[in-house]
Amino acid sequence: MENEDHIYQFGPFCLDAQERVLLREGRMVPLPAKAVSTLLVLVRNKGHVVEKDVLMEEVWPNEFVEEGNLAQSIFTLRKALGESIDGPKYIETVPRRGYRFLQAATQSDDDAVSATTAIPSKRLEGSLRSDFHLIAVLPFENASGNRDLEHLSDGITESIINTLSQRRELRVIARNSVFHYKAKEVDARQIGRELRVDSVLLGTLQLIGEQLTISTELIDVAGGWQLFGRTYRRKFSEMLETYYEIAGEISTAIQTDFKGVEERRRFRRYTDNPEAFRAYLRGRYYWNKYTKEGLEKANEYFRHAIDIDPTYALAYAGMAEAYFRLSTQLLSPRVALPKARAAAMRALEIDPTLPEAHASIGMVKMRYDWDWQGAECEFKKAISLNPSYATAHQYYVSCLQSQRRFEEALHHIRLAQELDPLSLQIMVAWGMCLWIMHRYDEALEKLQEAMEMDPYHYPTHVAVAVVHGQLGNFSEAFEEFKKASQLNDSPPIMGFLGYVYAVSGNLDEAQRVLEEMQRQRTDRYVSAYAVALVYAGLAEYDLAFEWLSIACEDRDEFLTWGLGIDPRLDGLRSDRRYVQLMKRIGLLSSAD
Repeated sequence: MENEDHIYQFGPFCLDAQERVLLREGRMVPLPAKAVSTLLVLVRNKGHVVEKDVLMEEVWPNEFVEEGNLAQSIFTLRKALGESIDGPKYIETVPRRGYRFLQAATQSDDDAVSATTAIPSKRLEGSLRSDFHLIAVLPFENASGNRDLEHLSDGITESIINTLSQRRELRVIARNSVFHYKAKEVDARQIGRELRVDSVLLGTLQLIGEQLTISTELIDVAGGWQLFGRTYRRKFSEMLETYYEIAGEISTAIQTDFKGVEERRRFRRYTDNPEAFRAYLRGRYYWNKYTKEGLEKANEYFRHAIDIDPTYALAYAGMAEAYFRLSTQLLSPRVALPKARAAAMRALEIDPTLPEAHASIGMVKMRYDWDWQGAECEFKKAISLNPSYATAHQYYVSCLQSQRRFEEALHHIRLAQELDPLSLQIMVAWGMCLWIMHRYDEALEKLQEAMEMDPYHYPTHVAVAVVHGQLGNFSEAFEEFKKASQLNDSPPIMGFLGYVYAVSGNLDEAQRVLEEMQRQRTDRYVSAYAVALVYAGLAEYDLAFEWLSIACEDRDEFLTWGLGIDPRLDGLRSDRRYVQLMKRIGLLSSAD
């Protein structure tokens, strides 16, 4: 039997088997008990693959658990160990088998290192400045039990996140990451440790008739102290005022530089109409469903909010974001992006300091106008107005990588993940950035993290399939495409699949995909860029260029994303027509 008194040292870490704690430079790293058990099994078998079933039997003996429990423990360990692209790797995923601990670990029976002397680390490691206060606003609980009020509890949460983000002294974890914990029975301090924040805000909302009750509690993650707690009882019509009040009092509680009642004036107020505010909350609720029906419903509510209050800048910004989401995947960019621009421009006419609108304008300038310098200015403006706005960093990454400015892109994707550490979209964007850089194995590792968090996230399956296709792992690619198609029948998936059919030598299937995509173009928008990819895979370059030209006319968003960097187009880059296309969309100057 393995000696339970051993202390294992690797890198800056020390794993005490007897006390079952992990220390980093003498400070305890908070971990769930099962995560510690998982780490012990891996460290004791360092350098060797530990099969999944072996791990599960060791960590959960005589218990019935699913593979997802193990995947969650691995994800938690990777975050705790601070794994990054440029940093050390500790745990390697061995596809279809299990995991391997990579670092050399030295053993000692010395008990000099003790958990009793450890001091929990409080600050988030990374590139966020240490003088920022880091806060996570957890999803407010709908205590009414009425699912029709979910939009209120979710909307209040998102509104407080956005309002606190206006304070430059704060860094607020983005919505995607905190909503990962919605309806989960997890200790607030444990969530705070996983997100690596200083404080966590909890809240419940209850509506009985016209009586609105909101209870809040702000917890210090390191010490467990309650920094602030209050119950607000208001009329429903006073909900708008109440959420500003909550944000102001929280800011005071964490000792920002507010002075008395002046804090409220420092928060931008986008509407004073409670009905417009409620319509906006409903719009955000449906926007976050990420479906065609949800986005269309969101726009209905945003329009309703604007009808009530024509100066509601946030509602215009929400409409711009909805149209951008609909573009290429569901609507022609020729239809959707001008509408996104009009809504965002109206938002900026009302409030020139609205970061969401600047980010949307940046995407339109990049995808539709091919104005790369103008787009970059808009993204930088959005980030300067709200440094906690993870989406602006993510948009900026797309702009940078399309111009082959990869190191800058990686810098901003790291910042985005620090602000939104559990965002699947950001993890996938990071993986695809590595794929573009031909760092395929690293791309798969990053995408595996997203897969472990949510095995039903279809963009992750698409991305993994694309990387496997580039590596020549065709059976794995086809399997992932099949999973993605079962989750979403978006036309671009067909083109990506058709490319892999072509390069794998399955020419009949590639031709079938081409015929189906061209047939569907008569009924709905189908990306011409995705059609061009299939012809590129078939080495029918004349037809590939023909469809890339159509993509230019369509203002196909995939064109600006991929023309200069997509590895699947490598066979076209020596052709003069490729250079002409690059000049046409502004990625090469006429002098080049």
